[in-house]
Amino acid sequence: MEHWYSETLRHILTAVVTSAVTYALLRQAKRVPAQDAAGNLVLRQPPLYRAMGLISAAIGVIMLFGTLLSINWERMRYDAHEQMGFGGAMLGALLFCGLSVPILQASATALTLTPLGVASNGPRGQHTFLLWHDITAVRYNLLTHELKISTPQACIKAGRYLIAFDRLVVELTHRLRLTPIQMGLPA
Repeated sequence: MEHWYSETLRHILTAVVTSAVTYALLRQAKRVPAQDAAGNLVLRQPPLYRAMGLISAAIGVIMLFGTLLSINWERMRYDAHEQMGFGGAMLGALLFCGLSVPILQASATALTLTPLGVASNGPRGQHTFLLWHDITAVRYNLLTHELKISTPQACIKAGRYLIAFDRLVVELTHRLRLTPIQMGLPA
């Protein structure tokens, strides 16, 4: 029988780890951004972001193979508890593997701030370029922590944990005459 304090300790540990990772990501986002050959700022996700995606994928794969190798297939035919445990483990594996996909895609995306506009190089070779004077809307989504920069033809999303995200906000403020509050950024 588990004691109440082991459950409480688990919740406290989860909160501490989550807070530490968020703090580390925000701290890395304050780093000096890279520059390309032309001297333009290149904004990328910090290395910790990619590591989180790889860890999530690894947890999902371990859960999948661990469940497949340890399940009692004979008992699973007639035991509802065994079936529910198998379903829960498969759901957990799918959740972790599915979570890793958008994280790894975001970590492979780079934004480049140029004098003419902002460019995005996506994970599958997509290239989007928005001219400063064509940008019609800039909106921050509190749920996804993404800044959506839109023109009538296209849009670019910039994750909150990009290295030098604050520089992007300053550039948008300067070029578009918008305040961070008007963009929907929290105060």
